[in-house]
Amino acid sequence: MEVRVCGWRVEKEEEKKEREERVEKQRNREELEKLIEEVEGWIKGKIEECRERRKWKGKNKKWWNEEIEEEHGRGKDRLKE
Repeated sequence: MEVRVCGWRVEKEEEKKEREERVEKQRNREELEKLIEEVEGWIKGKIEECRERRKWKGKNKKWWNEEIEEEHGRGKDRLKE
């Protein structure tokens, strides 16, 4: 009879350990998913930031080139006079 009780306890303890392991794996999985979401959000933010910077640089470059062309045109007009 004692063997059965001991065997029963061992089985229950093993079941309890398995449950704890499953719960811990689930928690780890949830934490990983949260971290992945945070990293993906950070990456998307950086990509948008770079895109905005490129747009801004492109606009400034266009403006800068137009200004240089105007000055160049003025210089040519002065030489003609």
